[in-house]
Amino acid sequence: AWSEAFAHVIASAQQLLQALPQHPLNLPVENDLPFDSQELLQLLNELLPHVEKRRPKNCEAILTQLLGMRCPADLSSEIGKLAQLIQTYEMKGAMQLLQQLRQRLTPRAAESAPEGSMPAV
Repeated sequence: AWSEAFAHVIASAQQLLQALPQHPLNLPVENDLPFDSQELLQLLNELLPHVEKRRPKNCEAILTQLLGMRCPADLSSEIGKLAQLIQTYEMKGAMQLLQQLRQRLTPRAAESAPEGSMPAV
């Protein structure tokens, strides 16, 4: 009896996942190509409040922009994972990955900032 109930739950979950909008996970990958880490960080920061409030529909436009950006393969892969987590409503995991990405990009954004745009320390 429990196996039938489990099978029914799995079938329902698969139907729900199929109904979600799909973003391509084969992202443009450019190894060692300069990319705009500030723009990437800005988009991740825009995504943050929507993930915090668990509103995946509000994330769609930002995810589309993120998925279309050129960036190194490691970041591209992580952004694909982030999109998948949000699409499957795994917001806790999405939040953890989003925070990790933001931390990784913060030093890069500071390095690629034009001179004079960062306050002197």
